[in-house]
Amino acid sequence: MAETVIVRHPIRGLLWGLLFGIGLAFVLVFSTLMEFAVVPITVTIVIGLVFGVLWGLLGPARSPKSPPPETIPVAAGAPAPSRFDDSTESSAPHPDAADSPPESIA
Repeated sequence: MAETVIVRHPIRGLLWGLLFGIGLAFVLVFSTLMEFAVVPITVTIVIGLVFGVLWGLLGPARSPKSPPPETIPVAAGAPAPSRFDDSTESSAPHPDAADSPPESIA
């Protein structure tokens, strides 16, 4: 039985954390909860970055979009015929086509 592999995205979390930190800094500055200075804004953005990376590493994983593919057992012997194996398809030359002369367009 195949096991489900959980994929984490720390870089994606870093980018979303950067956006979160910038947005939080804007909200705090424009709501006058924080003064407009370099240090508090930088600290707020770094807190957002750390929050985003931690969420990307430790947050809940999404459920897989589809079930894992089933394994196909390998059978010994000739492969089963396919519907594409038929030699009477239109790509095969017709046996009467070689006997009749080409039609002329008048």
